[in-house]
Amino acid sequence: MKRVLFFSLFLISILLVSAARALAAPGDVLLSTAYPSVVSDKGKLVTFILTLTNRTNDFQEVELQADGPADWNPAFKSFGQVVKRAMVEPVKSQTVDFQVKAPDTARNQDYNFNLRALGKDGKATSELRVTVSLQERTGATGLKLVTQFPELRGTANSTTTFRVTMTNDADTDRSVNFSATAPKDWEVTFKPAFESRQVAVMSVRGGATQDIDVDIRVPAKTEAGAYAVVARVTADKDRAEIPLKVVVTGNNRVTLNTQSGALSARASVGADTKLTLVIKNSGSAPLQDVTFNSFKPDGWEVTFAPERVDALSVDQSLEVNATIKPGAKALAGDYIVTLNVNASQTSDSKDIRVTVETPTTWGIAAVIAIALVIGGLGWVFTKYSRR
Repeated sequence: MKRVLFFSLFLISILLVSAARALAAPGDVLLSTAYPSVVSDKGKLVTFILTLTNRTNDFQEVELQADGPADWNPAFKSFGQVVKRAMVEPVKSQTVDFQVKAPDTARNQDYNFNLRALGKDGKATSELRVTVSLQERTGATGLKLVTQFPELRGTANSTTTFRVTMTNDADTDRSVNFSATAPKDWEVTFKPAFESRQVAVMSVRGGATQDIDVDIRVPAKTEAGAYAVVARVTADKDRAEIPLKVVVTGNNRVTLNTQSGALSARASVGADTKLTLVIKNSGSAPLQDVTFNSFKPDGWEVTFAPERVDALSVDQSLEVNATIKPGAKALAGDYIVTLNVNASQTSDSKDIRVTVETPTTWGIAAVIAIALVIGGLGWVFTKYSRR
């Protein structure tokens, strides 16, 4: 009977030890940190380095939980990954990070977070409280940049202006430096709001705000599209930046000139005078439906070859032949013919001074008439002078 009782007690003890090993009992895994209370500022990430110590001779798997303000986004992390459970080797320790971030709405007070390591049975094997204290900031710290309209539309060869509000959160006056990152050949300047002077450094009082105009000059050859610009301020070791976006819609511009550059021509009544025109897309967007016309004296004819062009890409040039024919009743003298090009809500024109000359046949006739008159006069003088 004693042997049976002894054997039964032995089996029970083995089962209890096994159960104890299977379920982490309180104190088997210790959750600790070297610095359970820290001081921080709003918007900054706070990291507690936690140590999980396994006091047993068996592997211990624990679940990590945290109670505290949910808007601080509490999380356990290791190597950038969110950790839910941890496996701790026998009689060893390993670390895991606990991270929180104070929202901008947080007050200046203490915030507590209760951390727990749970065994397989769901019971806490260890608990730990950590505290983050938010306090009023002192000394030189904190710059902010905000804008109501971070994206604006503009055209090439123009200036787009963003209104940005800068805040010096320090309790001391500071000199703030301005800089920007923008596409190549773009020009970015900073001016105090409602002022015309450009600044690179500005003195800002502690705790004060200042509205800044960020002027972004878009080059004339910029193609249509969205472009990123980053405005930046620095003071001491603090810096702040704000992304801005300029949506360039494209600039329509067409130019007209003669091939030689001369704006004059000579013509005869009833005869064609030809001019070679150079049409160029000088804007930053393709031109569509390019057409030509003229303003001319009554009875004159002006034609173009080709008469129209479907499209003209950026920087593309095109030669067009213009034929000017004076009217049959045109007298000798100077006349103005205006040549026009129109495309995509843009146009250009040139005034051509056309000098109409007497036709060559009339010149020959005049010479013959003068010769006959002179010959007749000579015959008369010769005949009557003998008498």
